[in-house]
Amino acid sequence: MAIGERFQKEIKVKVKKSDQELKKDELVNVDREIQRVANEKAGDMADYNQELKLLRERQRKLLDVIKDGEETIEIECVEEADERRLEVKIIRCDTGEVIDRRPMTADERQVGLSEVAEKKKRGRKPATEEATEA
Repeated sequence: MAIGERFQKEIKVKVKKSDQELKKDELVNVDREIQRVANEKAGDMADYNQELKLLRERQRKLLDVIKDGEETIEIECVEEADERRLEVKIIRCDTGEVIDRRPMTADERQVGLSEVAEKKKRGRKPATEEATEA
């Protein structure tokens, strides 16, 4: 800036009491606006945080697939009772592969015994006996 040029400079000046009261009212309005913006920001942050959480979960899954060479997928399965072993096989519907086994529950064993008794009444051998004879 050259000598003789006009410019702006901040200085302190005395304020009248009536102007101070107006400034108090303005301060209340500014406080309300700050609270409104802060609340809006909090709502937006919640949205952003949820989006980040989902992205980080996807990132973790991708890293696991790359590291382990395996991926968890959802497939259609069916349970099949194995009366001889008193267990239930979980079988993939698309490939027929047995992917898991679990013990039969007491209710499932009862159903199996009821089926055997019913077939004996009709004079037929239960599926487990038919399979062992074949």
